[in-house]
Parts: sequence; C-alpha cells; structure tokens
Amino acid sequence: MVLIGAIVVVLAIGGYFIIKNKNKSTNPIVSPINNIEDKMEIKIYFNDSNSSDPCNETYEVTRTIPKTLAVADASLKILFSENLTELKNNYLGVSIKDSVAVVNFKRPALDYLNNTACIQMSFKIPIEKTLLQYPTIKEVDYSIDGKVFTEFDA
Repeated sequence: MVLIGAIVVVLAIGGYFIIKNKNKSTNPIVSPINNIEDKMEIKIYFNDSNSSDPCNETYEVTRTIPKTLAVADASLKILFSENLTELKNNYLGVSIKDSVAVVNFKRPALDYLNNTACIQMSFKIPIEKTLLQYPTIKEVDYSIDGKVFTEFDA
C-alpha cells in the first residue's frame, strides 16, 4: 500500500514537471500587427475637385496597408472608400491578364463612368493613374457585371 502511494506521488510530481515544461516556449511571441515587415506603402491618386481642372487633376496620397499580392485591388478599395465614394458599393473587383487590368463594377456605376466627359474623367483618371503605376499593368478596361464595356458616351 505504501508502495502504491509512493508511485502515485512520483507520477503526480513527474506529470507536474512535464506539463510545466511543455508550456514553456523558447520562441518569442511576435504580433503580426506590430511587425513592420508585414506592411507596405502604396500610392493612390485622388481626384482633385478643388483644382482649376477638376475633371483631370489628381493628387497622390500614400497609405500603409498589410502586405498583399493583390495590390491593385487594395489600392482601388482605398480609392473608393476615401475619394470616389460613389463607386464603393458598386465595385466588384479587378483582374489582370496580359498587362490589362479590368475593373469590374455593378451596373449603377455607369451613372459616373458613362456620364458627361468631365464626370467620366474625374472618375476614370484616378482609377487609371492608380493602376498604371504598377509595372504589370499597361492598360485599364472597365466591365459591368463581368462584361467589358467599351461604348462610353461623350
């Protein structure tokens, strides 16, 4: 009986040390939010409605975002959230193939993209300048609900 009690005590103490040492970590905890290497800066071109030529003028802003391979999409999401807010809820995404970026919108975006020349340019120029800064993009097209739209008025 004493022997069984001694074995139980030894097992309990041994188990305690195993559990205690198992919970020790030699790796420091690194928060991905605080790691500067997980961030990147991007440039976005906003429409300058206060300029002498509000149809065509833009200004550059820089934003720091989490590192991503989908830089074009991240750039457009910021552009539509902070400057061209009329397009935010109509933006469906961007695809890039053979150096052509196709920006896809829902049909209501045509109210801005297919308006008078000045209104069209005040929306398209910031989109195009933002995307054309990337070396993998040489041209920008627009699609409505997945179909490339080429017949713009004005």
